[in-house]
Amino acid sequence: MILEAKKIGFKYKSSGYILKDIDFKISSGERIGLVAKSGYGKSTLAKILAGHLFQTDGDIYIDGKKINNGSFNPVQLIYQHPEKSINPRWKMKKALGENGKYDSALIESLGIHSAWLDRYPHELSGGELQRFAIARAITEDTKFLIADEITAMLDGITQAQIWNSLINISEKNNIGIIVITHNKELADRICTGTVNLEKINNI
Repeated sequence: MILEAKKIGFKYKSSGYILKDIDFKISSGERIGLVAKSGYGKSTLAKILAGHLFQTDGDIYIDGKKINNGSFNPVQLIYQHPEKSINPRWKMKKALGENGKYDSALIESLGIHSAWLDRYPHELSGGELQRFAIARAITEDTKFLIADEITAMLDGITQAQIWNSLINISEKNNIGIIVITHNKELADRICTGTVNLEKINNI
């Protein structure tokens, strides 16, 4: 399976282009690092690829077909700050089931303890909460994940645990991962290839 962006452009009405003529492609099972300094539109492109933001120009395809916005998007975005994407009034069991029935083997592989399921988001650490955000994004229909600086705010040990788990899950389920980061060393270590957004953004 191939996720492809063709001639993607994005601009706000009150300003010029943030992204222009972006061509990008990733296949199932690949882990592509999308690297650039802050301000080059990494997160904007992530939102477009996941259908959270509509592009000004161009199209997004999976295996040559435009993504149907009326159904579950097989491209799932995981944010840097999980507390902003999880309802603070829901216990974690309910949040985890937002995309359907969750897989107990999956949550175990991510290091999620059963006792955490009855807690509220504010009762968990950033690393614990991010594990839930990852688990929620992975369903049987998920074909690609976009990890937008998902471990940037975590300590080194937690970073390593989360990436090891996520890589194992992606290899087992043949899921492609776009790793959005400003940390080229991280991208070189965990990715099968890298793309520098600064070089392909024609603004």
